[in-house]
Amino acid sequence: MRMQERTSAKAPIFADDLAASGKRLNNICVDSLKINLAVALTFSRIAMQAWDREKRLRNYRSASEAYENVLGLVDRLNLTHDDTQIVNHNLERLRSELLILREAL
Repeated sequence: MRMQERTSAKAPIFADDLAASGKRLNNICVDSLKINLAVALTFSRIAMQAWDREKRLRNYRSASEAYENVLGLVDRLNLTHDDTQIVNHNLERLRSELLILREAL
């Protein structure tokens, strides 16, 4: 009997709480996506400025991997209009820099 009392004493999960948690999680993921993009652009910039081929290649690979990770996440998130514009602009910039780097390697 005590086990049933403990089980029924748990606080119920409310739909509003669940929705709020989902929204917070989405916002955290969007922030993470934007950070990953910024990091990828940093790797790309370092690669473009590098004279050493190994350093250029290493940073190109890191930027490329981050680009692929962002592409895999972007469609799964609910982005605001402003976030969509920022992310699309940075993705296009990164894609362009990766193409230039690929040609230089």
